[in-house]
Order: sequence, then C-alpha cells, then structure tokens
Amino acid sequence: MNLSDVFRADHASAFGPATIGNMTVGFDVLGGTLSGLGDTVHLSLTPCKTLGQSNVSIESIQGTDSEQLPLAATENTAGKALLTLLKGESLNVDIAVRIEKGIPLGSGLGGSAASAVAAVVAMNALLQRPLTQNMLLKYALEGEAVASGAKHADNVTPCLLGGIAGVFSVEPLSVRSIPFPAGMSVAVVKPQVGIKTEAARALLSKQVTTSLMVKQQARLAGFILGCVTHDIPLIQDSFQDDWIEPQRKNLIPHFDAVKEAAAGEGVYGASISGAGPAIFALCKDLATAENALHRMRKVYEATATGALAWACEIPAEGAYILQETEGYSA
Repeated sequence: MNLSDVFRADHASAFGPATIGNMTVGFDVLGGTLSGLGDTVHLSLTPCKTLGQSNVSIESIQGTDSEQLPLAATENTAGKALLTLLKGESLNVDIAVRIEKGIPLGSGLGGSAASAVAAVVAMNALLQRPLTQNMLLKYALEGEAVASGAKHADNVTPCLLGGIAGVFSVEPLSVRSIPFPAGMSVAVVKPQVGIKTEAARALLSKQVTTSLMVKQQARLAGFILGCVTHDIPLIQDSFQDDWIEPQRKNLIPHFDAVKEAAAGEGVYGASISGAGPAIFALCKDLATAENALHRMRKVYEATATGALAWACEIPAEGAYILQETEGYSA
C-alpha cells in the first residue's frame, strides 16, 4: 500500500475541549462544551515496523495529573480510540502520540473524552478520505470507555460538536446539536478531590419512582425547549435535578454552600458537572459567570479547601485542528 494514497499528511495536532456531562437535567443525555480548557493530542505517522501490524505508541503525557495516566495504548483513552479506528478502517500505519493534559484527572470535566476526541480528530485530518461525524464519535466512545467503564456519549458528543449537544441513542448512535442563547457561559469550581466515574455511578439507585421520572422528563423537555426558543424563565425553572444530584453531592466538599453561593442575577442554576467533583453554574453571559465564580470560590477559600476555578463561554465549536503538515513525507 502506498501510504500517500491513504494519508495526506504525516502529522497533526488537535485540541479537545472540556465538557460538562448531564447538564443537570439530562443524565447521560445532555452535555455542554467549555471554551479554553482542554487536552491537546499530537500525532506522527510512520510506516509499520511490522508489515501489516499497526502500532500506537504513547510517547509522552505532559501537563495536569500526567504522571497518573497510563502510557499503554490499550489503557489510554487516546490510544484506545486510535487503535479502534485503525482496526475499524483497516489502516496499516504506526502512530506516535504525545498528549498535553489540561483537564484534571477525575474532575467531572470530560478529560477522558477530550483526549479520545482530540486523537480521532487529529487522525481524521490526516486521512485522504475523512470519516463521518458518527464514525469519529464511535471510535472516541471506545476510547472514553477505557476510563469510564461504559459508553457514555454525553461528553464525547459536545467535545466533538461544540455547544450543547443531545445524545438520543448510543446503539445506534443518534446525536444532535441543540441551539442555545448566544453568550451562555458557565462558572466551574473543582475542589481538590478526585471522583472516579465508575464509583459515582455505583452509588446510584437502580430504582426510580414514576413521579420523579416524570418530573425529570418534564425538566429535560423544558430545558431543551427553553434553549431552542431562548425562553430564559423556562431554562431557569427547568434547571434542577432531584434525581442524580442528591445521590452524589455528599462526595463533594461543601456542595450545598457552593451551590447556594452561585445563585444570583443571570444565574440559571448550579449542579454537579458529570460525576463530579466539579460544580458548575449556568449563566447568561461570561461577566455573570465570572461574578458567580467569585462567590463560589469564596466558599472554598473560607474553608481552606483547595480548588481550581474557571469561567468559560459555551463555544459553538468543538474539537479542532491546531497544526497540520501537508504531504506524506515518511
């Protein structure tokens, strides 16, 4: 096989943004994208050292919590996503991977999804015949599942699509972008504790009352309709969770106090980001998010609890290419 017939470049870099899973009312269904915070994945292609046997090598992981992440490709979300892509598309090439982590491990901000999505987006940029959005999501899901223990698409989908996204089915895959009011932003604080997604899911009751399910369905419908129609009162009224949040909030230091501190003019509500421990407040704009963030941080400062904090817009764009070299030269 002539590699230049398959690949139009031999290296590329992509950025995968952090995400908020669940978005309070959409457990495993809704996700939102964060601007500025994320992971970067660099790929370099070379011909197979072993004829017909592709290999993915994680050469380095740098940045936030990098020393705690596996270098074995089969155990790394970016590596696993690439291995699955190579096998699924019958591609014969060796890939060297370098990862720059910007998302803290076990933060509830989609770090495993960001690396997986950035990896497949970078790989897609190198193909003469790029893959479809659904195929990229499929391969990214395989990678993300290494960390989460299951295929949950509410992080990989907004990471790839940007904005707020809905996952309406995983098998078969059906996802959509959800329009939302321009300028919508979030304040995020992450106390210095880590929570594994598998552990947070294990806490959840396997039984849900009919009345609670009806209430949550109504809120999910109201939130989506409010976003699409820019009905701010409907967004605010719908942005509540009596299902997942009560079962997980005790894992997060000072959760109730931080949530209460977030409240204010232009703040639609606050809850747990993904499995936690990050707490986010949904706000009308970035200035409102910065003010809410100041109030949220003060709770942790007053209790001498270490915490990271960000104020981010919800960008329309998801993962994107940072660097690409034309022409296969290996």
